[in-house]
Amino acid sequence: MRIGILSLWLITLPVWAEDKVDTAKVEEQARLVGKAFLDSDWAKMADLTYPKVVEMNGGREKMIETVEKGMKRLKDQGYSFKKYTVATAQIPVVDGKTIYVVVPTSLEIEGPTAKAITDSYLLAVSTDSGKTWTFADGAGIADPEKRKLVFPSLPAGLKLPDRKPPKVIKD
Repeated sequence: MRIGILSLWLITLPVWAEDKVDTAKVEEQARLVGKAFLDSDWAKMADLTYPKVVEMNGGREKMIETVEKGMKRLKDQGYSFKKYTVATAQIPVVDGKTIYVVVPTSLEIEGPTAKAITDSYLLAVSTDSGKTWTFADGAGIADPEKRKLVFPSLPAGLKLPDRKPPKVIKD
């Protein structure tokens, strides 16, 4: 009898943990990622990025430098980033002390001859019961091999969206 009650308690534990996750806070912090991106605040972007991603990019300073150079190149080619939208966060998935939340995003880009809208997502991760969040961009972890390097053991219940091609609008 005790084993049955304990099993029932363990099965319902993740549900209780999910109920306590404030997805509005996740969305708010995801909007900070978008604002930092549109404002070219690469230091803030690095601070909001999942630590393993920062590490794989050579550390905070190297990551900032690399992103800065890449974004300058795009601007020099006539590209600009106009709008970053965060949609409703999906249901949190709790794995031990780590909480994962998929946050759908959309980015509007203008180029010399067309505009593109890319739909993607941020994978939000918290290890402090949802007080703070760091993010990995869905495009950066779309490749299963790269994703495995960043997140060696994502929980089975976490469903990541498929990558979608951008919507291109010709001028």
